[in-house]
Amino acid sequence: MRNAWKYAAVAAGVAAVLASAAVRADDDGPWEVRLRAVYLSPANNSDAIPSIAVPSDSIHINSKWLPDVDFEYFFTKHWSSELVLTYPQSQTVTVEKSALGGPTNIGTFKHLPPILTAKYNFNPDGTFRPYLGAGVNLTLISNVDLAVPTVGKLDLDKTSVGPAAQAGFDIKLADHWFANADVKWAMLRSDVKLGGVKISQARIDPLLFGVGIGYRFGGSHAAPVTSAAAVTAVPVAAPAPVAAPAPSPPRPPPPQAAPVKVAEEVVLKGVTFETASAKLRKESAATLDGVAASVVKCHCKHVDIRGYTDSVGKAAYNLKLSENRATAVKDYLESHGVAAGILSAQGFGEDNPIATNATAEGRAQNRRVTVQYTAPVGN
Repeated sequence: MRNAWKYAAVAAGVAAVLASAAVRADDDGPWEVRLRAVYLSPANNSDAIPSIAVPSDSIHINSKWLPDVDFEYFFTKHWSSELVLTYPQSQTVTVEKSALGGPTNIGTFKHLPPILTAKYNFNPDGTFRPYLGAGVNLTLISNVDLAVPTVGKLDLDKTSVGPAAQAGFDIKLADHWFANADVKWAMLRSDVKLGGVKISQARIDPLLFGVGIGYRFGGSHAAPVTSAAAVTAVPVAAPAPVAAPAPSPPRPPPPQAAPVKVAEEVVLKGVTFETASAKLRKESAATLDGVAASVVKCHCKHVDIRGYTDSVGKAAYNLKLSENRATAVKDYLESHGVAAGILSAQGFGEDNPIATNATAEGRAQNRRVTVQYTAPVGN
């Protein structure tokens, strides 16, 4: 006898297109948990059993919907591992053709089919995030209650280990939240025994089709930028006047530069960016509008905007990203009333960390944009 059953999973779909640098998983965090509705579709391929006139592919296992939960950990933006779990599922076995005549229900069994895969995520920062995966499934078979009239009780091997594959996609709905769809395949084989003797092999090899919802967690958002209100002015002394030599006739003193004060470099909190991008998030507007108003009010002579990243990823990529983020803040301020001539933007990449890069919290602090003002002393 050859048992065929197909699993239908709630998970993720088809993938393509390689992306860039292998930076840390994303600002939504390295963990994701999904709840899915899965349709199990058995293959229904079975060996013949000549002794009871059962032809090939006559052993059928029922299709069904079932729930599953999976846990995924992102080692990098592109690479992750996914474990799919459910509770033991009961299946009904029917012999469609045999010496017994037409379709005959010969009993039930239960199976628990966890699947572990390694996945490559092709577009980890986009709204549409396709992936492919490959791995292994270990199926545990229990509660076997199968019997053929006039023949006797049948048994199945209690474990099956085989390869597994998947293709799917996530669609980002909001921060941390994703819709998911996928298809999985697992090689699942079990010997069929009568009186302890193998009489056939069940090649179940299920397909699992699924849809569900996922939540990403365990990290923090990309670099907040700080508010202008916290800037503390540090005065810089004006140069001392030059005294004229005693014998010489009096002459006017040379013109002196206007006294200025320079504020310390301050992180702007409240400004955030899309993951691995220089696109400002909507919530950044409140802070940046305050920065623009402060710059105009103080008649600043110069405002230096500086971008920084954490140490994860390639240094050249981080340097460019930090420069682009500083430039995005500069462009925003210019578009909201700040004179373009007084603004400059620089990127420093992973230089000058203000916290450890060994923790998610420290990396979040190091991903930052700062400002430094130069203003006349009277303001």
